[in-house]
Amino acid sequence: MVQDGLQGQGLGAILLRNLLEAAEARGIHRFCAYVLADNTRMLDLLTRFTDIRERHFEAGVVTLRFERRSGEPAARHG
Repeated sequence: MVQDGLQGQGLGAILLRNLLEAAEARGIHRFCAYVLADNTRMLDLLTRFTDIRERHFEAGVVTLRFERRSGEPAARHG
């Protein structure tokens, strides 16, 4: 979660890339996320940086099953 005052600065993308990289290093390649349907920023972030394999909507929640996008660069540390 990114604090409201810090949103829109790319922190979510950095956190997501680091999470995907750390998971991949541990052999985890598939993920499931439950996102409130009105959280368009998170839905957009996942759409831009991952390969969505399944998407379901029920009771105001979008369930996404996804993988790291092939060819997506690793997170930069520094």
